[in-house]
This record gives sequence, C-alpha cells and structure tokens, in this order.
Amino acid sequence: MKKLFILTDSDSPNLHPDDDGLIQALQEHMIEAIPVIWDEFTPEPNSNILIRTPWDYAVKRQKFEKLLNEIDSSTSKLINPVEIVRWNMNKAYMLELQDKGVNVVETKVVEDAKLDESILQGLSYPVVLKPLVGAGGKDTFLVHNNTELKKCTALTDRDVMVQPFIDSIQSVGEYSFLFFNGEFSHAVLKKASSNEFRVQEEHGGSVEVYKPSTEQIEKVQKTLE
Repeated sequence: MKKLFILTDSDSPNLHPDDDGLIQALQEHMIEAIPVIWDEFTPEPNSNILIRTPWDYAVKRQKFEKLLNEIDSSTSKLINPVEIVRWNMNKAYMLELQDKGVNVVETKVVEDAKLDESILQGLSYPVVLKPLVGAGGKDTFLVHNNTELKKCTALTDRDVMVQPFIDSIQSVGEYSFLFFNGEFSHAVLKKASSNEFRVQEEHGGSVEVYKPSTEQIEKVQKTLE
C-alpha cells in the first residue's frame, strides 16, 4: 500500500471537516493517507505529499517556503508541483492573468503599503485590500473611505493587493470550479453571510453545489489553459 502524507495545520490535526471520507476513499485505492501538521513535518525519502489545509502558512511564510524547498530538493513528490504552489501563494499572479487577457477584477499591487490615499493606485472607494500572501480572509478589508482605511493597520508596510469591490460578491457569491488533470470535475458557490463580504466559513460563509452551464465551463477551461 502506498503512503500519502497530507499536510494540515495544528487546528485540524486529523484533517478539516471538508476532508471527511478522504482517508477512507484513498484506502479503497490502496493508498494509506497520513495527516501531518505541516510545520512539524520532515519528508521521508521518496514520499508522496498532498497539500490540503495548512491554512496558517501565510503567517509562517518563510517556514512554509523552507518546506517547499526541502521537498523540491528531495526525492519526494508534491501533488501539485512545487512551482505551481509557489506561483499560487502570491496573489500577484492576478497581474499575470490580466496581462494575458484573462478577464479578472482590476488589480493593483502596492509594496510596503502606507495607509493613505496613495494605496488606491487610481481606484475609487469602495475597495478591497488584502495581503499578497494570505489565506482564509485574514487581514482582508472592505474600505469605503479614508477613515476606514486608517483602521487597516494590519497591512501597514506589507505588500498589498487592491481591487474595486464587486457588488455581486454579496448579492450572488463566489464561484469555484474544480479541475483535475485539466478536466472539469465540479463547481461550488460560496456565499457570504449578511453584513459580510468574505465568503470563507470562518467568517460565516456557506458553500453549496453549483451546476454550471456548458458555456461557463468552456470559459473557465479557457482561463485555465
């Protein structure tokens, strides 16, 4: 039976509830799934490793990058590839997508941010501010004016992403499309709770199954490519 080490964090040492049934499903395919707290883990030679819920990686960024480097220089295999994980950690990838003609929300990147109007980079309120490397909606703010801006002290002197606020995030939600080996699998719709714009469950958000149209799947497939 093959071993698969599954990276999680200390808040979910036995995996997050989202992963209910995963260990049993892997076992049915002759794979022994072993949850490990990522910042206490040293890869064994020829390990197979899956990133699942190490949600505190952003506040321990250097330690997480060190683990990626250890995996990359070892005989172990990370699912997905290390270079994709590195690319995905920094939300500046939005600029790359934007440059390649993908229709994304207008995105500005501000390095060593100061909490004054210069952070808007020509955008108008309301805007969403978030760290370039972050997860779970932590230190993510919806800002309507200069007074609210001054309350975002957690972002001072950090690299920040600035985007105009999109109303449909509150009225409709946020779609996630899941692909495996380039093939569409399924989609979900994440919705924020009332008086909130962050869709993550830790901020009161909910998740439901979504059945996309063929046209929507084709549009996302083109973006993926």
